[in-house]
Amino acid sequence: MRHLVLKLDDIGRDSNRPVIDVVLWSMQKKLPVSIGAIGSDLKALSRELIELIQIAVKSGYVEVWNHGFRHIRYDQVSLDVAVSDLRNGHKAILDTFGIESEGFGFPFNCYTKEAVQAVRELFPDYFIYETDLPSFRRLTPEYNSFGDGQPRSSAFFERVGAAGAWGKNIVLQAHPPRWTKNGLDEFIQCVVNLVENRGYVCVNGRDAIESTSTTTVNLGKPSAFSMVTRGIKRLSSKWDELSDEYVATLPNFKSYFLSRFNSDTQKNWIQVRSELFPYRPQNILDIGCGLGNWSLPFWISGECKSLILNDINPTIERALNDGISTFDAKNGIFIGSKNFLTVKDVLDQRIDFLVSANTFNYLDPVDFFIFAKANVTLGGRLLLMIQTPAFNRRRYRLAFDSKDRAQGAEVLESDFFMLLRRSYGVFPDGFRHAHPTADVNRLANMFDFSLLSQFAPYGEDKEDSESVYECLLFRKTNNMQKEIAGRTDWLNECEATAGVTFGSKALDSAGLPTSASTAYFDPNGAWIFNERLSDGDMRAIGVIKESIRQIRLGISVNATELQCVSLLSPPISDLAEKVMRLSSRLLD
Repeated sequence: MRHLVLKLDDIGRDSNRPVIDVVLWSMQKKLPVSIGAIGSDLKALSRELIELIQIAVKSGYVEVWNHGFRHIRYDQVSLDVAVSDLRNGHKAILDTFGIESEGFGFPFNCYTKEAVQAVRELFPDYFIYETDLPSFRRLTPEYNSFGDGQPRSSAFFERVGAAGAWGKNIVLQAHPPRWTKNGLDEFIQCVVNLVENRGYVCVNGRDAIESTSTTTVNLGKPSAFSMVTRGIKRLSSKWDELSDEYVATLPNFKSYFLSRFNSDTQKNWIQVRSELFPYRPQNILDIGCGLGNWSLPFWISGECKSLILNDINPTIERALNDGISTFDAKNGIFIGSKNFLTVKDVLDQRIDFLVSANTFNYLDPVDFFIFAKANVTLGGRLLLMIQTPAFNRRRYRLAFDSKDRAQGAEVLESDFFMLLRRSYGVFPDGFRHAHPTADVNRLANMFDFSLLSQFAPYGEDKEDSESVYECLLFRKTNNMQKEIAGRTDWLNECEATAGVTFGSKALDSAGLPTSASTAYFDPNGAWIFNERLSDGDMRAIGVIKESIRQIRLGISVNATELQCVSLLSPPISDLAEKVMRLSSRLLD
């Protein structure tokens, strides 16, 4: 994982307004910033900025570090002067904000060995930006041809690209007190590009150091961040050691499961933890957990009391047991393969955080929410990481480019079955689908879950500018279902969205009135058609179904029949064209 530290210097100088704006922005986007305060200038801070920083520090989005009292060069003054400036800077921050500084950054990034030693002796819990981040490259977005101190995103990315810095950890050092409004906008563009397009994950200075540095500096008790980092490395090493055994029964264990664990787990935890704040779950269940990419760090860090990792794949279950065996303390963690949705078991105790990441699309969505409503405590949280329709579009493109017949057929089948549900009222059951997020949200509302936030996982690719994965974080409420039943407009909306996508089972199971009854059936068995379908519709459906089957088996499709379907009205004509394109590609 590539780390990005937003190191903002010289707070107290020049204008308060840009600092207020950047802190508000960071809290809104849930991105931590690390602020260096000049002690002698803090008396010029507005009450608004002081209170905002105090709130942001308590919320975990701002870390304040000592930038000296008078912003003097520590390499050009006597040691006594440097020590006095260091002490006075610490005291000024404590007096102004009522908080202890987390670390130190030398003014002008200049220092001597004696100055570093003085910081270590006076404040042993400090980190030092200039010496404790050896794997980080320090960059600024403010260096441009105008030399005006304003960030410029185009100049920044041109310069950094030429220097070959991508792929490295970055300290993005900037000075917001001198920014204009346009300068703030340019800085935001730099950060958004790094996070959303280049896969960087924002962390504060202390967490970055504990995660990556080999320094022996005493940073006190290990933080949750460093505990997670070490735990991930321990698990990864164990699973890599036994990967050949796992691959024998799960071929993509190393190429997919272990690879995703290594690349995603820490950044998933950082993002979800930030979205949950200030809520801290204590009893967690992860259904279809895989290697625990979205939940295991909560247990490793000691932040939760209990974690149930649940996956029906026996190889995953074995790997989880092998990995957890490497920890000295195993209190509070439970690993199982029970299918909670089919056996209808109620947990021994209710949970306050239910996680289903990249699994919900393979489950019966109505059964999932029946289980969630019965087992999540009032006020508890539910996290879904789902595949969006853009996921299918990307999978189709990849299958087309690589001539992957099996993957192409799977994507076409997913789109086809959803088309049957939404356009024809034909409900084949038991297949993967990339549900529209709006429909999932409405289904959740029907079972007393209210959407808190919607976000794309850090660093995930997009397809046609749309996220291929989407995270939905819900809160368990009370009587939302009752409110829907009592409002005709809300009930009609649920029927028009969740009812169309998930069928009458959704409304029936939620105890909501519905005007129709949906017949579900096995798509591999006898087909059940709605009486209102015309003979032409049924023939078109049959042609698409048979063509996808032939693609899966590597048999040539009936191009003439497909061409006839492609001349009908959308959306079935659009799907017919996709089937024809893939079939032609496979025959090239």
